[in-house]
Amino acid sequence: MTTPQPPALAKMSVSNSLENETFIKALKKFNITKIQAKKKYKYVAETLGITPFKRKANGDLTNTPLKEGSKGWKEFIVKETIRRYKNEIGVEAELKAEKNKKEYLKQLQTTVDMMGGAVKGLKKATRPRVETKRLISSIRGFKKYFFRAVNIKNMEDLFNLITKEIDRLGGAGYVSLLLTNKEDTKQNRMISIGSNYLSDYEDFLGRYDQIREGRLEGSDAFDENELSVVLNQFQISINPIQQVGGKSDHIIFESLGIESKENFCGYECLAKIGIEYKEDKKKLRTIEGLLNYIETNKLPINVVFNSINLKKTISEIQECNGKEKRRMDIGKRKDELFVVSRLYPSDYAPVYRYEVPYAEHTIIYDTINAHFDLMATTKPKLKDDIRIDRTSSIHLKDKILFRASQVNYNAEVKYGNKHKYLFFDYETVIDFTHSSIMRPYSLSVLVLDEEELINLVAYDEAKDKEKVNKLRTSNCKTFLGYECNEEFIKWFIQIAHNTTFCLIGFNNTNFDNFLLLEGLLSFKQNCGLENDIEVKNIFYNGSQLLNFYIDGRHSFFDIRKHLVGSLDANCKSFKINCCAKKSFDHSKA
Repeated sequence: MTTPQPPALAKMSVSNSLENETFIKALKKFNITKIQAKKKYKYVAETLGITPFKRKANGDLTNTPLKEGSKGWKEFIVKETIRRYKNEIGVEAELKAEKNKKEYLKQLQTTVDMMGGAVKGLKKATRPRVETKRLISSIRGFKKYFFRAVNIKNMEDLFNLITKEIDRLGGAGYVSLLLTNKEDTKQNRMISIGSNYLSDYEDFLGRYDQIREGRLEGSDAFDENELSVVLNQFQISINPIQQVGGKSDHIIFESLGIESKENFCGYECLAKIGIEYKEDKKKLRTIEGLLNYIETNKLPINVVFNSINLKKTISEIQECNGKEKRRMDIGKRKDELFVVSRLYPSDYAPVYRYEVPYAEHTIIYDTINAHFDLMATTKPKLKDDIRIDRTSSIHLKDKILFRASQVNYNAEVKYGNKHKYLFFDYETVIDFTHSSIMRPYSLSVLVLDEEELINLVAYDEAKDKEKVNKLRTSNCKTFLGYECNEEFIKWFIQIAHNTTFCLIGFNNTNFDNFLLLEGLLSFKQNCGLENDIEVKNIFYNGSQLLNFYIDGRHSFFDIRKHLVGSLDANCKSFKINCCAKKSFDHSKA
């Protein structure tokens, strides 16, 4: 790949380069402040990794280095430093900053004159930057971050900051922006823009206009006079994929294309190698059966997943290998943009399920469809038409083989996802100031994992009040006041990372579920991007709210739907001791 040559700059004297304002700005920009006069140019070159070379008459660089200390050597260092500086901040940004500086100095001088003081200095105007970054959701490799920024003046500033943060994260699935109506906050709306539309500003604006005009399937149009983008807040959602795989009919490696209508592809792979298998062929339908046979007989065979480990981030791959834009129809969405790059051997490594140093053959295993194939080459090599896009989806020619969500499954990645039970109960009063509705003033919760739940049952059966109370103290929490719903939801968001909850109540389908759902919908309407939470699949049966999902994974269970009688009667029936229902006088609350 040809390295792009820096453009030749206009001639300039270096005799007083450290008095050159642009050069001084560049040095400050690159944190080069303390320079010894005798070694100043050498220090700058070493710090910035600049190697001065001679140029041809047409301005192209040669491979001949300039003599250290010569005038041309110094000029090269100064010009290259200024070029990098201008590329980073942009000429327009520099001119704009200079204009703002003059206006600010003028206003500052007026203020100083009124106060009779003196101006001693002026700090450099700050650039757009992230002020707050917070992880707000994570589950099975998926992560969502909230960002709060400052000094964002327009959409281009926002785009540049978003792409900078995406590069730091190593890639993204999509970015979420908040639209708000200053006159009616209930009309707030969120829009998402996929990573393939974040490769350049033109594509970003094009996608935004497509959403704004309602030309995107499933997205309603909006009026910018009513809804405007909140420039200082955004979310970046990522699936930090390192392993990528494929479907059985689209193996990503060069292979022999083993097929079996009766699903004996494992047996067919061994037969193709010349190994005669005399046992029941059905045993080779599973990866465990095949591996057991290979290991027991010490066969010279490696087994790899139909998957790879990426050695670089998507941003690094696209920067090194180049990128191309493709348009494809995906379901109901027509002419969708994808920015793809080729993968070279230095970008990836195969994921081995079984490996021996004396291997002569390699079998490919596709976890998704339990399919085996035989490697066509000695070492795993991707097909020439394989491409990867900015969302880590794998493409073969004009098709998407699979999405990023299938990736880690295909490589049998093990997650540390936890499952817990959250028992909850509301206490309410009639609020006559709100149309006599039942208003929650207290919400108590108990959070237990499987082991803690088993222990609690054992402690109760043994009537061990001390251990029961100790578990209550560490695992119970009560939210008091009319803001109990909001406080609970904020707390729940923080503890839900890499955890799936089953929320359990007694008769909650007729009461508690409604209170929590109302709180969630109200919270979502007013929380903005910082405490984002999703409510989906609301399931009613007549006047009962049987279930709904929070963030696509937390669901509800009503004990009352599976038992007969009151909570008090059931506690007596099941001989509950320390944890039985107690009476409470609500008038004292």
